[in-house]
Amino acid sequence: MGRYVFVSHANEDKPKLKVLIEVLLDAGIELWIDRPEELGLGERLLDGGRIKSGVDWQQEIRRGLEHAGCVLFVLSRASNSSTRSDELFREFEYGKISKKLVVAQIEPIDRAELNPFFRIRQAIDLTKPISGISSQAAMQARQEVLVERLREFSMIDGSENQPQCDPDITKWHASAGQIGDANSVRRPPRLLPYLTNRYEQQRHFTRVLQAELDRGNSRPITFVATGSTDDCVDSFAEQVRYMRLPAILKSNGFAPDVLYRRLQWPIHDAHVGLPSDNNLGYLLEDVKSQLYDTLAVRSTADFEKKLADTSVSCLFHVGFGLADWQGLQRGLMLLWLQWLSQLDLSLARHPIITLISVEYPSGFFRRLWYRRALNRIRLDFRANSSEFGAAVYALPELRTVRFADVEQWIREYVENVDREVLRRLLRQHFVRKLGWGERRLSMYEAAEAVKSALVNPTVRIGTS
Repeated sequence: MGRYVFVSHANEDKPKLKVLIEVLLDAGIELWIDRPEELGLGERLLDGGRIKSGVDWQQEIRRGLEHAGCVLFVLSRASNSSTRSDELFREFEYGKISKKLVVAQIEPIDRAELNPFFRIRQAIDLTKPISGISSQAAMQARQEVLVERLREFSMIDGSENQPQCDPDITKWHASAGQIGDANSVRRPPRLLPYLTNRYEQQRHFTRVLQAELDRGNSRPITFVATGSTDDCVDSFAEQVRYMRLPAILKSNGFAPDVLYRRLQWPIHDAHVGLPSDNNLGYLLEDVKSQLYDTLAVRSTADFEKKLADTSVSCLFHVGFGLADWQGLQRGLMLLWLQWLSQLDLSLARHPIITLISVEYPSGFFRRLWYRRALNRIRLDFRANSSEFGAAVYALPELRTVRFADVEQWIREYVENVDREVLRRLLRQHFVRKLGWGERRLSMYEAAEAVKSALVNPTVRIGTS
């Protein structure tokens, strides 16, 4: 079972949760919820978990909590009420103690009315409007923040987040009448983002970022990554976010923590299209407002001041398809990069990094078809960089996975299997028919091969 999210909520709120739950499911978040049929979702949640009929519901809830990667506490008038159930209080307390709690507020609650127990926790307020954009767009933006926050926990390997390692958690288990097994088996982390080290791209990213840090430049640093659908550009962005960037920051004496935000970039709509050139400024304000919202500010001056005061580095991610790159997109990106380069970050103590990922359809012939467009986008970014002196760097194009990449992944992340048997099983996927030559696989193909091999009984190691 994957690193699912345990949804802690008041029963009275079930009718209000269906839309939010569907958003999370559509984003690929695995959920555990006690009675999904009461939300009208039926069997859709069974991958994450639920209370089955005929079992002890308290025991099932505790088991669901123990194995969850995260506890999503839904803050509402009902869950804030002093008449809430003790079980709901324990779920909140468990998430807080185990340091895997995310709070989503679904109803406006006056601060004076907010229970002091909840007041000290930072909540993702799904009810709060965002200046300058519609209420629907504001809701979508905050839902995306919630999705990204939950994904952070789903990226964590289970062994690194086992509650039994914390004495306070052991105490919690004792109060609940159940002590967990402290010798749980380590599971490999999610496959796609870490399946390959992307040596060429990471070396380039590291070299450029290190040079900028050595120069002591306070300007934002922008990287452009391109790749096909099968090369998983977004997964490369996750790899930078969770592995490469924290390692570089730590080696330079910075805190390894990263404040991440994926920006909703306006793209071409086949039916509506982008607004005219005269409205590019409006679109830029929309993108800027997302940054302001990330740091809870309202203006560029406040944004600059907050960046100077923040104790972590920032990574802002923009992603779109190559087919969306046309005149208006180039104009909007030029305005965006100009605005970034003009920020006064002379007092900023930590790097500000933007990663732009551009994806195109996979396949040999499509790759040839899009070659000209790829060259054009590289020229566009290079020209923009020289025009106003912004730090914009194009990373080498992402490639499909080699067997050496999978071997490196096995060495670094897989601990509870027979590695030699695993290598032999995987090798056959990279060798052509008749046993000669070696080919590359897409990240999805390689991930499927690894998953199939890991469930093979011949590669397991006994845990007795």
